[in-house]
Amino acid sequence: MINTRQIIRYGITGLIGTTVHFGTLFFLVEIYAVDAVKASSCGFILTVIISYILNYFWTFKTRGNHLPTFIKYLSVSCSGLLLNALIMHVGVNNFGFHYGISQAFVVLVIPLTNYLINHYWTFAGRVGERS
Repeated sequence: MINTRQIIRYGITGLIGTTVHFGTLFFLVEIYAVDAVKASSCGFILTVIISYILNYFWTFKTRGNHLPTFIKYLSVSCSGLLLNALIMHVGVNNFGFHYGISQAFVVLVIPLTNYLINHYWTFAGRVGERS
């Protein structure tokens, strides 16, 4: 069952993840002159790990084996990344939308779909009853 507290925690985790991603990108590019694509990839990897830990222990309060749960979580995250690219490509290149409009649509679609998939698949059957 979906509850408001869980959705709020998922949102907070997402904000933390976004901050980590952008912080890592900025830090690596500005301080160490790392290529932006490589720096963003590092940020994505770090964000997936931190977000998984927060979602496992705090958002979904999961009890279960980490390896299969993390593999599911990683597949959802990577699918979200691919869906992000697809929405951006279609919006900008096929419909001629400004990239900001396309990205706004991404922000509406990806978190919702990722939450639902994580709720009903990644962490399903492993959720504790703790508050």
